[in-house]
Amino acid sequence: NNLSEVMSEPDGVTKNTQETGESSRTGASVTMYFIGMLTDGLKKLCSSRNPSRKKCLVLFGYGTIIIAVLYLLFNLNPIFSEVMSAPIQVSDGVTKSVITPGNGQMVTKGASVTVHCTGMLTEGLKKFWSTRDPGQTEFTFKAGVGQVIAGWDEGTMTMSLGEKSRISMVGAKGYGSGGFPAWGIPPNAGLTFELEIMRIR
Repeated sequence: NNLSEVMSEPDGVTKNTQETGESSRTGASVTMYFIGMLTDGLKKLCSSRNPSRKKCLVLFGYGTIIIAVLYLLFNLNPIFSEVMSAPIQVSDGVTKSVITPGNGQMVTKGASVTVHCTGMLTEGLKKFWSTRDPGQTEFTFKAGVGQVIAGWDEGTMTMSLGEKSRISMVGAKGYGSGGFPAWGIPPNAGLTFELEIMRIR
């Protein structure tokens, strides 16, 4: 690959770049591939492209990764990083950030919708369940008729086939005052679900 000349950054940090373009922003949620190497000899330490690993999700500007990497990511082109859209207000207490747009076929009330989903506590983004975990399968439900929690239902009704989005909701639109102890969800916890619409029937 033809890297440009090394660019000067803050003390102790340099960057080689292949592309230029739109920069990421503080607070953006970014999914990326990464390879970590020792500078001396470029010995590889880890890579998200290994079969056992996935792309890495980080929140910019909140200390979620080491400061040197954090700085460099602020200047990455979306060619190398998958950047979510700014949150869209779906309803009172529910927002959506689009990761991958769909193809235009919208979810409709009463439709049978099959999704891949990862559920997280909004605070700390701690995962409590995923259809992508070993032994789990895609989840199917009827949209807009109350078969799932309100925030999930309301968010799904704004999505289209092939779309991958992150739906966040306040506790009242999740499991409310009862929480969901079996999944480690405390009372009134805000929830975030990463949903991908696989089929609509």
